[in-house]
Amino acid sequence: MFEPKLDFEGRAEIEKLVNTFYDRVRSNEVLDHIFEKVAQTNCSSHLLKMYAVWETVLFRTADMAHLICSKVNAVTDPRFDPPNLTPEQLERCSRYKAAS
Repeated sequence: MFEPKLDFEGRAEIEKLVNTFYDRVRSNEVLDHIFEKVAQTNCSSHLLKMYAVWETVLFRTADMAHLICSKVNAVTDPRFDPPNLTPEQLERCSRYKAAS
């Protein structure tokens, strides 16, 4: 079982925590039904996303402003190349950064 600690040192610990959480979810009949039958979650790809989300939150490995801006502007790569954005997209990103 995962033992709680105050600080994470790397992605391996994040993966262990996320895997432990989802092992518990899958062992719960009601929650497993929601993930598998209702939401039809692809566990493999979902776990990869959860590792990345928590790594970003805990270690700030991706710029959340750029990630959100890329989603708002329908840019497929979250680590987009700003010179390829339209002037309107750049303006939205700069407003977002100024507000944060």
